[in-house]
Amino acid sequence: MFPTASIMRPSFLFSTSTAEYLTEVDFVTSVDIDNTADQVTISLFPDNSGAPNTTAAIASQTFTGMMGIEGSTGDPPGILTWTPSIEPLLAANMPYWITFDAPANGGDVFWNDNQTGAFGDSTFGSGHWTATSNTLGALEIIGSTTAQ
Repeated sequence: MFPTASIMRPSFLFSTSTAEYLTEVDFVTSVDIDNTADQVTISLFPDNSGAPNTTAAIASQTFTGMMGIEGSTGDPPGILTWTPSIEPLLAANMPYWITFDAPANGGDVFWNDNQTGAFGDSTFGSGHWTATSNTLGALEIIGSTTAQ
């Protein structure tokens, strides 16, 4: 189950020019000092008219106890790696979404900024998806034309 409409859900829209298996996603998320869950779920969704089709997750994984604290030098955020247990085959030129979710009532999760200056994620709040001009979170999507 995904968070209610009042929760923000950072997401990134992407596509591939050729059919590829999703083999790895590297990302950086962190928590605030008061976060009680230290948990984030990363998911892959198909597109639904310009928004993630959150009723049809293709793959997902929850990371618990692995994020650093936002702004901390003693427990800084680090790169997390998602390697789907079954690598989904992504169709060429079809839109897909990578989405991050925090547990309900568990505190905030931050998708840490990239260092290249790229911008333009989407967020879910107040019952709808909104494209933003925010700096994109640090994210690397890796695929292969053959299953690993």
